[in-house]
Amino acid sequence: MMNEGLDFTPKTPGDRLYEVQQVAIKRGLARSGSDLAAQLGLSPQVYSDYCTGKTRIPTSVARELHFRVGCSIDWLYDGEEHRNTNAFNCDLHGIRLNLQRGVGGRPRRNGDAACDASLVRSVD
Repeated sequence: MMNEGLDFTPKTPGDRLYEVQQVAIKRGLARSGSDLAAQLGLSPQVYSDYCTGKTRIPTSVARELHFRVGCSIDWLYDGEEHRNTNAFNCDLHGIRLNLQRGVGGRPRRNGDAACDASLVRSVD
């Protein structure tokens, strides 16, 4: 079943970070958002803050993501896909198609939490 009418175009750096996370998982570079956060030396809360847009993604993290998966820093901040590597754009296209089809994850809507649900920790 197609998810017609839903907008799958990432609007913010946090949305694009979610897509980087999905590419990393697809390539076997990470098992989850929590795993990617740990590999980047980030706490789950800090990573979640980047994904939700609460905190701006620092250029040092953007550079590390570029080296790991091939996304450009310009794309991460501004959405300029033509600066990504071809391999990254191919994986990105496949992930977006799967999201449109409802395969491999939930459809994303504007305002949805951008990150892996495993990142949200309850505070007692």
